[in-house]
Amino acid sequence: MYSSVITSSIGKLGILTVNDVLTSIDFLSSKVHLKSARHAFTKEVVGQLQAYFKDPNFCFDLPIQWSVTDFLQHVLQALQKIPVGETRSYSELANQLKSGARAIGNACLLGRHKSHRSTAVDT
Repeated sequence: MYSSVITSSIGKLGILTVNDVLTSIDFLSSKVHLKSARHAFTKEVVGQLQAYFKDPNFCFDLPIQWSVTDFLQHVLQALQKIPVGETRSYSELANQLKSGARAIGNACLLGRHKSHRSTAVDT
């Protein structure tokens, strides 16, 4: 199923690409076997992920097509705008997106997008 499975500083990641577009990155069990990237685009995705794990300020330059709702897309865009080293509470994101904190938390959970930049409570 995955185009590649890599080990990273946050665990094993399954990478799915279709027609030179990144469609999914999933957290996987440590028991899943590694799978080398075979296609040039998948190799580029792996290279950019590795660059990000070495330098969190690295900016990705990849075509991405997530299969998510419009609301989740807005949440993901807001998460991407949080500077490295900073966090935002679900409440802060909710105010920004004119939504509820629970909806933001559920969007992150249901979308399988755990972010080190968002928190469940104000810190």
